Amino acid sequence: MIGVVLWSDVQEQKAVIWCEDHGNLAFFSKGSCGALTGQRLDAGDVVQFDLQEESHHRVAHNPRLLAEDEFPTLASDLSRHGKAARGKCERVVTGSCSDLGQLIHFPSVEASQDQEQKLSA
Repeated sequence: MIGVVLWSDVQEQKAVIWCEDHGNLAFFSKGSCGALTGQRLDAGDVVQFDLQEESHHRVAHNPRLLAEDEFPTLASDLSRHGKAARGKCERVVTGSCSDLGQLIHFPSVEASQDQEQKLSA
């Protein structure tokens, strides 16, 4: 697997990696995945690694540095775009964003059940 380091702790040799398949993030820790051989992982680095799916998370093993500091602003860019997307969703839900087209409101489950009871009576 190839990925980009989003966060790292150089002292503890830990990292969080965004994977090329856009699945769950992968976690690297020297204790469970082997120490880096003369390399350090920093945010923005492109790495190749062996991926192991564990019970509730992914673990990166044997990370190898492919490109140093290739995407240094990726983590902040994702955070900024995530906040912007949440803002758009809030505008859509409240109906105050006219440029996104017509909103179709669906009745709640309770309203649908009430309607079914009225029809069956």
